[in-house]
Amino acid sequence: MFEQIFCQCSLGDTLGQLASWDVSLIAQTGLACDLATPQGKLIASLMASLVEFEHDLLRERVRSG
Repeated sequence: MFEQIFCQCSLGDTLGQLASWDVSLIAQTGLACDLATPQGKLIASLMASLVEFEHDLLRERVRSG
């Protein structure tokens, strides 16, 4: 179920929706991510890929004990 909610396709749709509402993301570290720019889209996609990578690593570690 987790994979269905956070798949790349739904992430793209969600980012598109947020950008249409003129939403910007600001991380706690102060990193701003304007979803209307190509750079902002890149940062958001990279963050999503890192989250997916960490999730897969955690799942692998749990399965191996």
